[in-house]
Amino acid sequence: IALSNLDVADDSICLKEKGCVIDLGGIAKGYASKKIADLAKSRGAASGLIDLGGNIYAVGKKPDGKNWNIGVRNPLEPYGSPALALSVNDCAVVTSGGYERFKEVDGKKYSHFFDPKTGESVMSDLLSATLVTPDGSLADGLATAFMIMGFDEAAKTLGKMSSMPGAVFIRQNDDGTPEILVSLNLRDSVVGMKYPVKFFTVSAGK
Repeated sequence: IALSNLDVADDSICLKEKGCVIDLGGIAKGYASKKIADLAKSRGAASGLIDLGGNIYAVGKKPDGKNWNIGVRNPLEPYGSPALALSVNDCAVVTSGGYERFKEVDGKKYSHFFDPKTGESVMSDLLSATLVTPDGSLADGLATAFMIMGFDEAAKTLGKMSSMPGAVFIRQNDDGTPEILVSLNLRDSVVGMKYPVKFFTVSAGK
């Protein structure tokens, strides 16, 4: 979107084209979850779970001292049991996917993800992308971006990051089962696997 004026002091943005809007849906909930977590901690909360619908923030550990187990939904069975769970604390777990929000026109499915270069709906090879990092905004933004990029480009992007978030990608195997790809830095966090998991590594700077 072309901006005609960005006034930081006045906290305002003017858009060149009438009727254009800025939608922060791909990052706002992640940003809000971290703000809520920080506020809770500042007021003495040692433990808590913030759920903003696909955006989870685990504050500390559970009252019993154990990690929180956060389920990652199987996109092929969106109302069934999770494909796996992640044992985490003090971080955001954000999942983005096209299995709930889409439209079907003349038998063709269109996702709610749009290529910023073309403005067209994008269906990559990914069914869902889950990011794990203390930065809720980063997790939310990357989960959305990776759904547009697809697995190969997403893995390359992770390799370029100085502090790499954990990631879980789900695709579909030829036999209709989910293919679950988990970054190696989450190996010790994976629990409750319903399907086989493939751990992947990335090369820095590539």
